[in-house]
Order: sequence, then C-alpha cells, then structure tokens
Amino acid sequence: MRRRLYSFVTALVCLCALLPAAFAASDSPTPPGWIPEKNYVVLPGDEVYQSENWAKVLSLRAEAEAGAQLPDAGAEVADASAGMCYETGLLRLRYAQNAPDAAGAQRAYYSAYRAFSAAASNWKDQNGDQLDSVYYALSLWSNRAALLYDFDYSPYLAVSLDRNLTALGLTLADFYDAPYMDQVSDGDREKVAQAVHAYQNRVALYLDGHQLFAGYNVGGVTAAQPEIRNNRTMIPIRTLAEHLGADVEWVQETSQVVMTRAGVQVIMTLNQTTATVDGKAIQMDVAPYAADGRTLIPARYVAEFFDQSVTWDAENRRVDVQEDKTAVGDSNLEAWALPMGAMLSSLNAGDPSWFGLYSRGLPVAGSGSGAYTTNDPPYKSCRRTLSDDWGIDSREALITTVCSMTLHGHNDSFQEAAGLVNGLSASGYQELLNESGEVDRYMWPQTKALSEKWGDRGILCWDLFRMSNLVQWGYEAGYLTYPEALALLEPAAVRLKEAFSSWDEAYENYLDGYNWWARNDMTGQSIWETSHGKRYLLLKESEATSALFDDALFSCAVLPVPGLSAASLSAALSA
Repeated sequence: MRRRLYSFVTALVCLCALLPAAFAASDSPTPPGWIPEKNYVVLPGDEVYQSENWAKVLSLRAEAEAGAQLPDAGAEVADASAGMCYETGLLRLRYAQNAPDAAGAQRAYYSAYRAFSAAASNWKDQNGDQLDSVYYALSLWSNRAALLYDFDYSPYLAVSLDRNLTALGLTLADFYDAPYMDQVSDGDREKVAQAVHAYQNRVALYLDGHQLFAGYNVGGVTAAQPEIRNNRTMIPIRTLAEHLGADVEWVQETSQVVMTRAGVQVIMTLNQTTATVDGKAIQMDVAPYAADGRTLIPARYVAEFFDQSVTWDAENRRVDVQEDKTAVGDSNLEAWALPMGAMLSSLNAGDPSWFGLYSRGLPVAGSGSGAYTTNDPPYKSCRRTLSDDWGIDSREALITTVCSMTLHGHNDSFQEAAGLVNGLSASGYQELLNESGEVDRYMWPQTKALSEKWGDRGILCWDLFRMSNLVQWGYEAGYLTYPEALALLEPAAVRLKEAFSSWDEAYENYLDGYNWWARNDMTGQSIWETSHGKRYLLLKESEATSALFDDALFSCAVLPVPGLSAASLSAALSA
C-alpha cells in the first residue's frame, strides 16, 4: 500500500463536541457489529459511556452499518475524551469499508489511525501518565490502523508494536486476529515480522557514554547495524575501531582485518577464532564473519585489545565501551592535563572537562580555528589538527615533538630575545628601537617587560600548556594510549608545579606567552581584558569547569603513571 497524503479530516461533529455533563451511566458498553468482543476495549469511567453520549455513539454506529462514509469535516478528536476518540476510530474503520474507492478507504484508515493515537494519548493523560493495559490495547489499535493505511509505517510500527504486544502478553498472530487485518498481504506481514525481529534483536553501541548506533533505526534497518551472535555483539568492521582512532585495513588475499592503534596491531581472520595482538595469539569465543556484504567483528574483543572497558546492559540491549582508566593507578596527571589544556579545548569546540578534548562518540562541531570540520569524528579532526598545525602525522612524530618541546619550545626563542635586549646598554637599546620596524618597535619593550616580570621562567606556560593539548589530541587520534598520553605530560606537569603556585599565575604566564608569540601589541592593555583572558576568567567561573582549576594541586606531588614515563616512550622509538 503506497502512501497517499491527505489532510487530516476529522469527523463526527456531534460525537466529538458532546459536553461532559453528568448523565446517568449507560448499560454495560458493547462493541459495534463489526468488532468482535474479544477485540473491543472498554475504558472504565470514560464520559463516552454517559447515557446521552452513548446514545449518540449507537446512532452513529447504525448509520455506519447502513453505509455512511467519512464526513468531509468534523471536530478535532484529540480534544475529546479517550473513549470518544476510540469509538470514533472504530467508526472510521467501518467508513473505510463503505468508501467508494481506494483513495477514500485510505483517507478513512488514516483518520482511524489519528483517532486511535489520540485515544491512547488522552487515556494516558487522563490517568496521570499511567501506561496500563487499556493504554496498550488502544495503542495496538493505532498500530493496526497505521498498517492498514500505509505500510511505510512499518519501521516505526515495529517499535510500538513490540512494546504493546509484550505488555499485553500477545503475539503477532493475535495482532492480526482482528477485523480487516485480513487485508494485509502475506508479503507485508513478512516485512512487519522482519522489522519486529530486527527491533527485538537490536543492539545499542555506546562509546564514552554517547551512542554510535541507535541499535534500531526506526526509519529503516540499515546495513550498519550491529547484531548478536553466540551471545557476542558483532559490529561492522570499521565502526568501533576507527572511533577509537585505529587504522583499519582489509587484506583481501588473507581475509584478514588489520587494526593498528597506538603502536598495537590486532589481526582478525574471517571465520577464525584466533586473533593476534602484536604477534601474540589470542583465542576468541566468536569468529569474524561476512553477511549481506558486511564484515562483522566482535565488539568486546576489539575494545579490550585496545585497553577499553566493556559492559553489557541486557535490559536495554546496550553495549558501553569506555576508556579503562584503572591502568594509571593513583596518578593525578589527568587533573593536571585538563586545566592545562582548557584554553585551546574551549577555543576549538572541545569540552575542557573531558580528557581528549572531545568525546570519541560525538562528532566535532565546526567552530574555532584551524582545520575543524563540522561533524568530523574526533579522531579525524585531531589527526588533521596535528598534521596541519604541527606537522605531526604519526605516533613517532608526536612522541618526539612532545619530549623536545617540553624542554625547548617557544620559550627558548623568548629567552634568546630577552638576553639580547637585556644585554644592551641604554644607548644600544635606543639604537635598536630606532632601527626596528613598526612591529619590533613595540615587541622589544614588551620582551624586556616580560623578562623583568617573569625572570628565568620566561613564557614557560605557553609551551607547557600546549603539550597537554598535543597529548590529548594524540590520544583521540589513536597515536597514544591513555596511560601513554599522561606519561608524556608528566615532565610538563612537574616543571609547571616547580615554577608556579596557582592557576591564575600560570595562566597569566600563558597569556603573556601567547601574546608575545602572536606579536600582539599589549602596550597599555591588561591581558585579562583580552579575548583569551576573558575566556579563562569565564572558565574559572563556569559551574561546569571551575573545579578544574584547583590550586591544591600545586601543593601536591605529581603522581606518575606506574611503569611508564616520557623517557621510556622516547627510548622505545629507537629500540
């Protein structure tokens, strides 16, 4: 049955406009002649059963059985009681049979669907949002009318239909054992059964608390859906691995999936339960397989091979994958990393309170500077930033850059400039200014002032803070594991703690460094009045991020990652 678009024409002006005046209750309600008693729903206490209202219902039933058709206009049933809406829906089913052509029948079925839907909604409202057997029975009638009207409703129908049948303890056979359902073809019944089966076997996959899969797409089941096999969640080959930042390669000749993340290589072979992790054989209890043109691999093993924690919520059919942070023990390096990276995270559409700057389960919004693209997965966005802004295209380049810049970054250039200007005599300094161009004419005094202000510390925080962003981008990009990212940051955190005593002081140094590097003329200006300065103050005042800037950290030791250090990571590159 193809969809036909009709405006919603309500009917039965008299029925739906009846006032709910208190009349004596009618005798026990009975179904119309075209509805078996087993399918009829009685709504206890509804005003439709008041004697005057019920008399009108009986009159309209008689007219329908005599051949009446759906009126061209009427009152909006949604404003009537649940019982009035339900009886209106039953009448419209009969009007569909009385219609002179298919278009008229479709129009009546659609109106019936609207009436039954309003009945279920209004019953819930009338009963304080209670979902009882009456609600589910009314909703089941809505399912029937929807199917009679237009099979395009089937993907949406499956979700509601499964819920209603489960609540009432019924089967699909019971659903079809009702008036006019014999009009549903065998082919359409099979499609409904497949849709319900797909919904019942849905799997929702979450990464870092955000959904990668809806588990069941009510707009239609897609080729990207996970499925359960041998009690394991199987996912399309690239789904989870790439969101974790892994490079994925399909080797046709050997039927193998090769996944590489943070220096760890995982190989799975189609239809084989043995995987290799960095050359070590690992036995799985389910094998990757191909189905309907897709290659599916076990989500749990993919996650655990890359040091992620995996939990299964059977009630909601939900798989949750998150970083297993227990590997870093009591290290407090994340508490250092977050405030150090907060400025750039905030400027580039990140979440300053989230290690990695972005949730791996959400696309990156296209704001800020650089190469950020709307709806890019975080691993792609972070790889692009590292490549375009830093020339970093690999794990090796990232580790080398962080280890080098932690000790020798832009602060070296500043100290060189400061040494030059501080080593000049008064006349030599004046001569330097006279010979300088427009920019240098204000940069030399600015360099001199910052040197006097910060001494040997120079613009250290401008380098140290950016190391936090580098390791977090590297983590999201799949170049580093979580423990490795923290271990790489340890030297920067130690230097920060040794040189400064509060976040305000450290950020003041960072902002001075930024403006010096950007060659911004700060003559007569306060850094706290600049856009970056105001942003830091907002971050400190925001309820969402204020707790990050805990000055107590400066009174505590920097606690390293057990068994891992920046030096060991650097040494491993040349091993």
